[in-house]
Amino acid sequence: MAIFKKPATGGITSLLIGMPIGLIAMFFMFLLPAALTGDGFLLFVLSPMLSIPSLGFLISFFVSLWIAGEYAANNLQKNQALLLVSFKYSALVNVLVWLVFFVLFLLNSFGIFPKMILLSVVTPLLLAIFGTLISTFTTGLIICYAIKKKLDGTEEDL
Repeated sequence: MAIFKKPATGGITSLLIGMPIGLIAMFFMFLLPAALTGDGFLLFVLSPMLSIPSLGFLISFFVSLWIAGEYAANNLQKNQALLLVSFKYSALVNVLVWLVFFVLFLLNSFGIFPKMILLSVVTPLLLAIFGTLISTFTTGLIICYAIKKKLDGTEEDL
């Protein structure tokens, strides 16, 4: 017997919850350090070398929320554990956004700073791992729980 989910339940739920939370987090990542110390990621984003990768990060964030939400909905329909689905969801979002950032950074700075290549590999990798670990137990879990409730038809409990 086939199980059919509502069309785009995972993607829509993921975007509705993840987009505001992600934009607020990005806002604080960009502006709060700059406001407190005069430095911060905002200065890096404004530099020509990181402006294109940062824009790619932002755009890929929205796309990855949709893809990961649909993937989470499919996994939840297979009765996988909520925490496992949250981990997969968070890992997929983080891998996609940091991969896009990394590729655009390499293309945008190719040959300028050859010694920074190692740093440009290690930093996104560490941020993807850190982001996955944190979001698995926070935002990713909330989103996967909401998707599960919508798939079960109990979204009025949210």
